[in-house]
Amino acid sequence: MMSMPVVFSSALALGLLHGGMMSTEAFQFLQLADLRLELPCGGLSEVPDAFRETLLDAPFRAFERAIELGIEQQVDFVVLSGQTCDVLRSGPRAALFLEQQLQRLTDKNIPLYWAAGPRDPVWDEGLDVNWPKNIRVFPRTHAETVMFERHGVPVARLVGRSGEASAWHLNDHVITESPVFTIGLGLIPPAQPDGKRWDVDYWCLHGGATANKAQPLPEVQDVWFHDCGTPQGRNFNETGIYGCSMVTISEERKVRIRECAADCVRYLEENISLPSHLERKGFEAAIRKRAESVHEQNPTVISLVRFTIDCDGERLPPLAWEQWLPEITAQLRRDLGGGNNPLWTTELRLLPSTIPAVLLDNEGLLGDFLRSLNAQHEANNEQRLSAETLGLTGPVAVSLGAYLDWNQPAIRRQTLQEAAWLGTRLLGTEEVVG
Repeated sequence: MMSMPVVFSSALALGLLHGGMMSTEAFQFLQLADLRLELPCGGLSEVPDAFRETLLDAPFRAFERAIELGIEQQVDFVVLSGQTCDVLRSGPRAALFLEQQLQRLTDKNIPLYWAAGPRDPVWDEGLDVNWPKNIRVFPRTHAETVMFERHGVPVARLVGRSGEASAWHLNDHVITESPVFTIGLGLIPPAQPDGKRWDVDYWCLHGGATANKAQPLPEVQDVWFHDCGTPQGRNFNETGIYGCSMVTISEERKVRIRECAADCVRYLEENISLPSHLERKGFEAAIRKRAESVHEQNPTVISLVRFTIDCDGERLPPLAWEQWLPEITAQLRRDLGGGNNPLWTTELRLLPSTIPAVLLDNEGLLGDFLRSLNAQHEANNEQRLSAETLGLTGPVAVSLGAYLDWNQPAIRRQTLQEAAWLGTRLLGTEEVVG
């Protein structure tokens, strides 16, 4: 096998030559990944003017917050992996912003180790950017090992390679054994050699928008795998808290990971189960109580919330469908949608367990559509839809496959509920139908 290019410090070389075992020192680092600065927040049918700029700048602000956290916590170093920005889509602003934020780390003498994405600005020689001296960018042509030292003593070893997942090839390099705690950076870790494992203690993965739960895998003993996710969610497919990870390694090589919020815009899905026979006052009070609770729990961000109400649609009057929801939505926006950290109700929707008879009796397109859905619901598992039976092919068939699996009751119920709600909204007015 070809050996991996290795950058060893003189202190480490002397320690190995004399056969000495180096002591393990505790250290702390900040893990960041997939900044995706070119992608603003979206997923809204309408954007309030009051925080339009914040939605555009959210990825930048989230990265800035993460850097501030690292400086406040006085981390030993920062690891950054994955796509930071596509300059062709973001323009030079993103690259200059990166330079500015990384300079802040240099001013505090905090090094940064960067496994860059294939389109990251660090590869663009045409940019007028002077990257700070504290940055160590892993090459795209091979994996490289570097050593982090404290007062001349090796504390942590980092191995990484920039580029795509295919950059890791077993025959290109071998990570040799070392008494120093070793951190690997990459989209996915390379395959384990037969009968042994890579001498890496902690893998900083990237490529997933949402952070995974860091834990050692049973088949790879004493090795931690963690993807901290992107610092900022962009739509309702990325709900919840986003940020970075503060990783502490003890003298006993124990790993402790603390997830830290960095986002300034937060997408939230809230499901509310309501009892039967609620009048307008109780209906509105239950929704408002949940909205105020969510607002209190997220005091430092703009909260974009989609409320889904699960109830018995048969017991709700038609006004709940036609009038209550838009009126309550407007009131929530007026009451909670202002100030420095607003809660904006993006949608208030009903997903009924049963389709109301008053809607099933509709003589227009809406009634025909809902009666068809109701027949599917009553058929239970006797009928099975598939992409083929509906004449769907290609990417559309793949994306809809999970929703068409009628053998999964939960998926079946949710799909029919979503379809009923969408149909009611689109076909329930003469302007749309006619």
